[in-house]
Amino acid sequence: MTGVCIGISMILSTLPEQLAELAGMHTDVAVVGGGSAGLALAYHCITDEAGVPVTILEERPKYENDRTWCFWDFAEITGELQGLIRHRWHRWLFSGGGEHVIHHSHAHPYCAIAAGDFYQMVRQRILASDSVHLVTGCRVDAITRYENGGFVIQTERGTLRCRRVIDTRPPYPEYLVGMTDATARQIPEKLAGTPIFQVFLGYEVETERPCFDPTTAWLMTDMKSDGDGLRFVYMLPYTKTSALIEYTLFSTKFMVPVQLHDACAQAVSELCGTGGYTVVRREGAVLPMGLLLKPGHGNHWLQAGIGGGALRASTGYAFIRTQRWAAACAAALGAGRPALPHHEDGRIMHYLDQLFLDVLSVKPGRARQMFMGMAQNLPADCFARFMMEQSTWRDYPRVIRAMPAQPFITRFLARLVGR
Repeated sequence: MTGVCIGISMILSTLPEQLAELAGMHTDVAVVGGGSAGLALAYHCITDEAGVPVTILEERPKYENDRTWCFWDFAEITGELQGLIRHRWHRWLFSGGGEHVIHHSHAHPYCAIAAGDFYQMVRQRILASDSVHLVTGCRVDAITRYENGGFVIQTERGTLRCRRVIDTRPPYPEYLVGMTDATARQIPEKLAGTPIFQVFLGYEVETERPCFDPTTAWLMTDMKSDGDGLRFVYMLPYTKTSALIEYTLFSTKFMVPVQLHDACAQAVSELCGTGGYTVVRREGAVLPMGLLLKPGHGNHWLQAGIGGGALRASTGYAFIRTQRWAAACAAALGAGRPALPHHEDGRIMHYLDQLFLDVLSVKPGRARQMFMGMAQNLPADCFARFMMEQSTWRDYPRVIRAMPAQPFITRFLARLVGR
């Protein structure tokens, strides 16, 4: 594999930020962390004309195309966000144990947005805004609450005073967010109690000859269960010669993406065939599925993003949930109301998600059977609705019937007696 650095990651660094130093400035809302959640809130505050002074403090010095966010389209995003969709797949594939299932949906395609495109678009909107500001290369060292109200935020770029704080930073070290290697393999304290970790490492590649079918996304393919958990290959083919290929592990064990390097490299080599290919970029992360959320600080100090409930517990999908929260929170701020936390999951969905993770953690050897059962027994649109929290009351019985009965009944009874 030949590593190169091309495309959006070079473009992003050319945009200047509005503020170089804080120098004791004041703002209404301080957003700590300018990733998906922080920039989503900025975007909705600007487009909704909330008129609330917002300052975003982001530790990274520059933005790169480091993520791919995916979802099934239920027309929840519009305008500029809809225009960011890089590709739509009306077909998606599952395979494992010699079986394969293809779902097809005309109404709800599977969509991908490159994080770099999102970062670029929102930062351009911020540059043109009078009320929303972004400071990059700004590590937050401490947040202190005044007794008479308000906060002071100590950063490496000076201090910022504000009325409200929205902390969107992930509850784990940077090496879990990006591609930085880590010598320590101990689970971070804030992730203790997480039932399942979704760990993935991926390469976006360009091949010298056609290798891919851009009409079909490989959602969960070559599924295998072993002592570490469930392994599978996830591939997003953009053209016949370009694709994002990821190797994914669902496991009760804490790992970091670099530990999947050999398996990912082998998958890339097999899918690209004997022809030459170039690695355009890498991405990887650890998603804590079913993360135990800690109570917020209260009184205008809000936790958002992954640490606030952005991740769907049973799937790890977060982009649409984040957009829903950001739109609602921006509307509340614009109306003079307190900032809103992430919406709590409905009781049925929450219970099904927790039961699903319970079975997955206790019976990892049944994982492939569980996912293939859903693929085989749910129509494509029903599956998409469940994944995007759009299920109707008729869908839930179908989802339950699609699962293998014995392990779910066993864990259901165990939960009833508290075991």
